[in-house]
Amino acid sequence: MWDCFVENKGLYFPFRQKGKFGLLDTCEAYGIKDIMSKEKKEENIDLIINNTSYTLAQKKKILDYCQADVETTLKLFIAQAQNIEQKNRLNKIEDFERELWQIMFRGYSQDCVVQVQKFGLLVDNRLIHEFDTYWPDVKDGIIKRRNEKLKVFNEDLSFSNEKFKSLVKKCGLQYKWPLLKSGFFTTNDKVVKKFEQLTNHPLLIEYRQLKKLLNTTKLSDYDLGHNGRVRTSFNMFGTLTGRCTPSSFKYLLSASKWARNFIKPEYQYLFAFQYLFDYGKFYN
Repeated sequence: MWDCFVENKGLYFPFRQKGKFGLLDTCEAYGIKDIMSKEKKEENIDLIINNTSYTLAQKKKILDYCQADVETTLKLFIAQAQNIEQKNRLNKIEDFERELWQIMFRGYSQDCVVQVQKFGLLVDNRLIHEFDTYWPDVKDGIIKRRNEKLKVFNEDLSFSNEKFKSLVKKCGLQYKWPLLKSGFFTTNDKVVKKFEQLTNHPLLIEYRQLKKLLNTTKLSDYDLGHNGRVRTSFNMFGTLTGRCTPSSFKYLLSASKWARNFIKPEYQYLFAFQYLFDYGKFYN
């Protein structure tokens, strides 16, 4: 399997603008002519997705669209193959064999990931519902209690950048803490973590613990299917190193460890996770 999308990301990520890795944008970047417009593509996609029955004319239109898509992909494939050959300076037979093996491997991995995404993760619907129901009240109680010391939240429990400035000054870090263009101190977690470790200030420790708790308990984005399974895109090759980057707010195994309590096997089945480390090799 040769996945043009994946190879395009391998060639130009992160140098190309986010969202510009689609078929038409990639063809445009390669200078490929005589392809359908974005408006026409969106019109056909809308026709396919938002209908359950089709007239003969609509069926023909859909088939023509699919054929045009395939023919466009063929043009892209040829241009991409030439681009890979030139960019990676392939000269010897061994160079081509190595490159082709890597391309086929990436395509095969996409096939495997699609199967995992389709299967999804079975979850305990009742437990997630209870958590979503009661957590807001618990969260508000925690914020009120911690805010007695921190004083970074308003009366309506919204975060205040102005009050965060006061917290930084209390810690004696106003001359070291990075400022934003807005005049407020940055609340970036990496910055907070750095100063927390440097100063070991109790207010910074408590603030970071609270923010971490609030950020790791967002469960409202789980896409629960009709059969009780959670599914989301794994976003294959989402990093420079080619790793999957599924959202931690949409995929349980990317969230904090405690969230795995929401995973629930089917009746008479069980889940088992085993992690083995052997001379630097990782098996799951």
